[in-house]
Amino acid sequence: MNIPRRRGKAKTLSKDDLNRLIAYQKGDRNGIRNTCILWFSIGLGLRVAEIASITIGNVMNEAEEIRESFSLKGKGDKYRTIYLVNKKVLDALNSYLDYRREQGEDLNADKPLFKSQKCSGFNGTTMQRLFKIMFRKCNLDEQLSSHSGRRGFCFNLIHAGVGLKSVSTLMGHSSIQTTVDVYCDDDEDILKNVCKNFKFI
Repeated sequence: MNIPRRRGKAKTLSKDDLNRLIAYQKGDRNGIRNTCILWFSIGLGLRVAEIASITIGNVMNEAEEIRESFSLKGKGDKYRTIYLVNKKVLDALNSYLDYRREQGEDLNADKPLFKSQKCSGFNGTTMQRLFKIMFRKCNLDEQLSSHSGRRGFCFNLIHAGVGLKSVSTLMGHSSIQTTVDVYCDDDEDILKNVCKNFKFI
């Protein structure tokens, strides 16, 4: 599928792009962590600053079980619910948490979920830099930005026929108009599918 790009906006992360990125992580020393970060971007639609802000306690309860959802503060100090129910996201998260346990870590609730090489957390800028490094290693640095996974999440929701109100809520937009103006393009496959499946009620 040829995913459109709006002028001045980040290119949408495609399935082929994601497969290349995930495949590369298998040989990288931080690959388990990076795979989880990629799935939090493409599978949850999170901004880089949001990914950087997540703590162990956000995703795991006191019994060390993965939560089904958690509340996250995003752009404009607006909170939204993040649902940890997608299998790819859960597999990546469990693998990463297991890896940290194997390193002998105590997974305290207040610790950052994603650790940098200096064993500290990320901020928005350093997380953005990590995405650029991952893209560069796969020769994707000129095509994608740290926002591309989020765009891919939104595009796939719209392409699957999810209502714009639900898409706007999951993306944490202040209004549906933001979703329409920034993320919606007249994609030929979507338009064809709408016409094909249209029925009078």
